[in-house]
Amino acid sequence: MKRIFFLLVLLFSFSVLKAQPIKRWKMNDLLQYIEQSDSALIVNFWATFCGPCIEEIPYFQAIAKKYEGKKAKLLLVSLDFDENYPEKITAFAKKYGFTAEIVWLDESKPDEFCPKIDSSWSGAMPATLFVNTKLKYRYFVESKLNAERVEAEVINLTNYKCPENLPAHNGWVNDFEDIFTDTEEKELSLKIERINQQKTAQIVLVTIEDYHPVESISLYAFYIGRCWRIGEAETKNGIVILVSRNRKKIWISNGYGIERKMSDAETKEIIDKYLIPSFKEGQYYKGSIDAINAIEKKLKKDD
Repeated sequence: MKRIFFLLVLLFSFSVLKAQPIKRWKMNDLLQYIEQSDSALIVNFWATFCGPCIEEIPYFQAIAKKYEGKKAKLLLVSLDFDENYPEKITAFAKKYGFTAEIVWLDESKPDEFCPKIDSSWSGAMPATLFVNTKLKYRYFVESKLNAERVEAEVINLTNYKCPENLPAHNGWVNDFEDIFTDTEEKELSLKIERINQQKTAQIVLVTIEDYHPVESISLYAFYIGRCWRIGEAETKNGIVILVSRNRKKIWISNGYGIERKMSDAETKEIIDKYLIPSFKEGQYYKGSIDAINAIEKKLKKDD
């Protein structure tokens, strides 16, 4: 009986040790942590009352775990009100299965602490800072991100290398799968070139039989955008339309500068409305030109 009691006490003691308390930091503590870290940091600003924050944290955690071998680390910085620290934040994190390190930012004046992270930060959440001091890489995003965008940015953060099997860039239409006729390819190229000349975006259309060994078409689109340098570096206005008839996959990858004119939801709508229906009927040119026209219309928004 004494042995069982001893084991229970030991297990309880281990669980208490394992449950790290949520630290209370000032902004200077956070800035010092970022400056001194030898990891590729994903610093996510969230709160228990922020719905979009709660939706994105699970895949932030999964992606950070996936790239921990490349020293990627996720830090969750709570911007909760004073009365929520530490009990409510701790209980909330336990309820939703948050396993990443959490700190509470003990600051009450957004006008003062937000610019210390990024001059563009209005204080809205979710917001994320991707930073690697060793590589002198820093990128800030004030919006909810989907899993594909998070992974793409983490790859940037961990000093990505272009896949060896990535084909060479050859114009605005790269029909490696040979699904267009010569005339169709020429017309698509002329259409895209006219749009690109307006400097609002830089579009490239690519068809491929397979994206192996890259694990997903979204990541392959990311590599095309980065390795082919699609889009202007200052405005991040690249758009990669990637199609694999063989794998029955379609993806459109937008640079961050495109978001205010064409959201992820609007991009998905273009795929669902124009590309997929036409491609199912074998009308690859029609689906592509209709999608490009729809993108052009979105790009003209607010002009």
